[in-house]
Amino acid sequence: MPQRSPRAAGFDNFSIDLIYGGPTLTDERWEANIRQAIELNIPHLSCYALTVEPGTALDHFIQHHKIPSIDPDRAAKHFGILMEALEKAGYEHYEISNFALPGMRSRHNSSYWQGKHYLGLGPSAHSFNGVSRQWNVANNPLYIQSIKRKRYLSRSRCSVRAWRSTSIS
Repeated sequence: MPQRSPRAAGFDNFSIDLIYGGPTLTDERWEANIRQAIELNIPHLSCYALTVEPGTALDHFIQHHKIPSIDPDRAAKHFGILMEALEKAGYEHYEISNFALPGMRSRHNSSYWQGKHYLGLGPSAHSFNGVSRQWNVANNPLYIQSIKRKRYLSRSRCSVRAWRSTSIS
């Protein structure tokens, strides 16, 4: 285990995020990523299909044909490879995008679904106070300036009632 690993620093409970379905991610590279996570005995993995957001650099590159578009069939194949490999390695698949070794499910992630309060710290971090959701400004320099000035920037708010009525059908 490398010296800069979380375990070498004394952490036993940690998580990594993996992104699949990228336009340049081959099946072989994806399998290697999964294998590495298994070999490192990562307790918890959150795995997401890459999405292209309008106005991002990735969107620009795809629109200008510098890289190929996202292939939904490849993303589905990558998810199938992921589920099979992690199941064989003893991971539990819970929620859509989460996998954990026995006893290592994320209590943090489960709090979202249970409507518990949480505080997000850092640029783009989200918080929930039981009434509304807030998210911090995403711009790193602007976020740091706001901390120095003790003027915390929360860019958006959405009441729980409004959020539930628009997100649950």
